[in-house]
Amino acid sequence: MKQLLKTDGKKLVNFLLFGVTLLPLIFYIFVISNRASYPFDIEWAEGAALNQVNWILKNGDLYVKPTIQFAPLVYTPLYYYLSAAVLTLLQKSFLAMRLVSILSSFGTAGLIFWLIKRETNEPLIGWISASLYLACFGLSDGFYDLARVDSLYILMLVMGLFVFRLARTRWGYAGAGCLVALAFYSKQSAVIVFFPLICYVLVMNWKKAWPILLTVGVGIALPYYLFNKGAGWFSYYIYNLPAEHGYSLLSAVNFWVGDILKPLAIAIGFIMFYGLSRTIQRKAEQPDCPQKATNPSVRNSDWESNLSRSSGDSMYILFAIGAIGSAWITRSTNGGGSNNGMSAYLAIAILFGLGFNYARLLVYNENRADQRFQLTISGLVLIQFLILTYNPFSYIPTNTDREINQKLLNEISAAPGQVLIPYRSHLPELVRKNPQIHMINLFEFTGYFNHIVTPEGRELVEQIRANICSQQYSLIILDQPVPWLEEQIMHAYSRKDNSHFAVSGFQSKATEWQQGFDFRFEPKEDYDYAACLETVSITN
Repeated sequence: MKQLLKTDGKKLVNFLLFGVTLLPLIFYIFVISNRASYPFDIEWAEGAALNQVNWILKNGDLYVKPTIQFAPLVYTPLYYYLSAAVLTLLQKSFLAMRLVSILSSFGTAGLIFWLIKRETNEPLIGWISASLYLACFGLSDGFYDLARVDSLYILMLVMGLFVFRLARTRWGYAGAGCLVALAFYSKQSAVIVFFPLICYVLVMNWKKAWPILLTVGVGIALPYYLFNKGAGWFSYYIYNLPAEHGYSLLSAVNFWVGDILKPLAIAIGFIMFYGLSRTIQRKAEQPDCPQKATNPSVRNSDWESNLSRSSGDSMYILFAIGAIGSAWITRSTNGGGSNNGMSAYLAIAILFGLGFNYARLLVYNENRADQRFQLTISGLVLIQFLILTYNPFSYIPTNTDREINQKLLNEISAAPGQVLIPYRSHLPELVRKNPQIHMINLFEFTGYFNHIVTPEGRELVEQIRANICSQQYSLIILDQPVPWLEEQIMHAYSRKDNSHFAVSGFQSKATEWQQGFDFRFEPKEDYDYAACLETVSITN
């Protein structure tokens, strides 16, 4: 029996590791296969993203002056233009946009696998690292496949890291700079992610790495100038509005405790072990370095391998500092969601693979006859994956969701005039009615995140209030309370009966924010118009 364990123990452990780490991929495929083509929004900002894609297809120029019909989101535009291109081919809006995110998430997992396999020469370790990233789907609140910028942004980050790691010539570093620029136009925080890595390659290899400054500078500045021509609204949306969010100390602390340390403690342990061990090992190897520098006859392949590995360690660690630091900064802002942690999960998955591999090498080198240590570190990995296990059904819309959303869409279609539905402003356009500005835009303009009302926000809210008082909307639907419109709605509208929305079954946890089926309002026949107008000023 002991001999059998010695012979087949490693294969058995590897088989068990592969089996358990296969679950995140199975869960993710199950989720996306059940919601990729779902014709309604799953997360509330998906509708705002669809508004942007529709606007691009109709008007081209995305960053325009805000109106009560449309305003863009506070993100750079690569995802939206790419989604618009896919939509022209598929003709199914949410499917096209989610497909961009789905392919991006699989591309990210594939590049993680490739990077770790290259560094460790162990396909299984690459697989486990990629699987850890997919296992963090639940930690992100299920954002990997949504019609949002996040998965494309993460793909751009890992592609940039991939090119940084392989770059050996000026052209290679120029390509790395191009990818940094593309990452920026996926999401602005890419600059924070890559800043430590750019500084490192410039210091270590200025003669070859200097083109990165040129490609990053031109790649960001030229499109910035083109988008910002004229009234300058591009800068307003991607810089001015995000800068007004402010920060939440509670969110800043919760990022480390709730988003990172609590669910990923074991992975963090492997990373810390790897960092400390490699630091000690590099210090022990330092005396050999001068000998290499002063004696050209010394061509020790081990020394060169250690030098390359040391450079790789530094790159991965600096990338992780940027990626986790960026996640912390954006997660800590007022309004920052769990999706902002995705860059941190990417960095942790990569470093975890390196740490796990290093621990396994030490065990196999030092304890060949004792498989208890092998089982211990493998068991820790299994526990980490079990901690990250989530219920995939919680993220899948039900038949009830589909039925009541279709009823709501039919009611919007039957309404004789304009419909105001701030949290799902894309729905009227699905039935050939004019869309209205999305609630997420109103939050930005009216200082909801940091109590700083912009002049544009004041103007927009007063226009909407005036429209409500004059009963310009034949139907108003509120999925959640709207802080600035309740008084006008109470004056000019009455709540509709909800009885015909009764359905059997239950809604998904992912769509529980959708409550517009209950809070629908139609114009009153008799109301005090003058009294309603007195409430229009946003200062009230």
